[in-house]
Amino acid sequence: MPKPNKQTIVDAIIKMIEQGKTYSVSFAVTGPKWAISETTFKRYWKIANQQHTDKQDLIKKQLLATDTAAAIDARKRAIMTADERKELLSKIAKGEMTELIPDTDPAKPALEVPLQIDAMVRIKAIAELNKMDGDYAPVKSNVVISKVGKEVEEEVYE
Repeated sequence: MPKPNKQTIVDAIIKMIEQGKTYSVSFAVTGPKWAISETTFKRYWKIANQQHTDKQDLIKKQLLATDTAAAIDARKRAIMTADERKELLSKIAKGEMTELIPDTDPAKPALEVPLQIDAMVRIKAIAELNKMDGDYAPVKSNVVISKVGKEVEEEVYE
């Protein structure tokens, strides 16, 4: 019988580790099957445990990356974009907001009723839109003042 490949034996031990079998049970099965000594099996057992641990760590990292990506995506969907906020503020400012009121009969569609928005809420919505568009931002201007005298001086204000 040809001598078995080292990695083949290690792979067989890894399968037993994944099944939850202990060192002694694994040696009882693997030792006679592959005709290896206990010392050799002990070395293979350490290699198999290391490979199994590395494989499990890789799986954990991949799951963590997937969970992180899913959480980021969920947060992105939960947060309104600037255009969505502007659209909502525009509807409030124009008084076009409506509310869906469900009918008592589930077969009938919900009623869309316009909301009564008072003038102060509309003004605040317009002010917020102006802030978002940068209408309140200061305008930068360069002013150069030249003084003529004994020496020519130039002052620059920004």
